[in-house]
Amino acid sequence: MKSMKMNHYLMIFITYSVMLMFGFIENLKGMAIPPIRNEFHVDFAIIGTMVFFSSLGYLITCFLGGILSEKLGHKITISIGYLLLISSTLLISSSPNIVIVNILMFTMFCGLGIFETSGNLLAGEVFTKNTAVMLNFMHLFYGLGSVIGPKFAGFYLISGHTWKQYYLYASFICIIFFIITLIIKFPKSSHHEKHHKNLF
Repeated sequence: MKSMKMNHYLMIFITYSVMLMFGFIENLKGMAIPPIRNEFHVDFAIIGTMVFFSSLGYLITCFLGGILSEKLGHKITISIGYLLLISSTLLISSSPNIVIVNILMFTMFCGLGIFETSGNLLAGEVFTKNTAVMLNFMHLFYGLGSVIGPKFAGFYLISGHTWKQYYLYASFICIIFFIITLIIKFPKSSHHEKHHKNLF
């Protein structure tokens, strides 16, 4: 009974941490736009293309995230989201041109799209009591990440670091939360169980 209660608290932590990282990573991009323009000498039309690809990646995986959660379960789906974020933030820190940046922004926001859908689906199963309050806290954590992200980026830019370096440091934070996600035991999703029953 104690272990079940502890695991439930851990699942609440996972749900909130997903939204925290969602807001955090999403809002690093705004601070990166001016230095990206300066480094690659591109105009706002190219920056608009970058924002378009970011939104496209988010849109695609917002649709696919729910399907993945039902077929693979929440743990694997959230882990995929973290792997997309980790790989894109690591690689963007050494991106040689704007084309690679566009591709990696697309990948990064694919990870965020997965977080959006899988995080909300997980919340629907974890928040069985005081649902409205718990969901409010969930969006509070998104807002908290959205506040911390630009502050984090601004701190490193003022300190003489580059936008690539702060994405590198952000990847380390993603890795920590990813490892925690791997360690914690997720309960079987009701959607996941239903999907497997329908196979037989």
